[in-house]
Amino acid sequence: MQIGSYQGIELGMKTIFIAHTTFNIPFSLFIIMARLDEFDYSIIEASRDLGANEFQTLTKVIIPTMMPGIVSAFF
Repeated sequence: MQIGSYQGIELGMKTIFIAHTTFNIPFSLFIIMARLDEFDYSIIEASRDLGANEFQTLTKVIIPTMMPGIVSAFF
């Protein structure tokens, strides 16, 4: 009898991917949330004052500032 066969689940790369993703999401969120704790929200206001729209603020201010946390969470 194969593990998981009683539930009709075939083990393979798809189930390994799902299990790995499910297991690692809390750790990734923990690292990203730690980065958000030290995020300076005044730079968002400064970018808006300088004429950036919401998309430009996201792509040119927020994502580059958060990138070290995002990269470390996934590697």
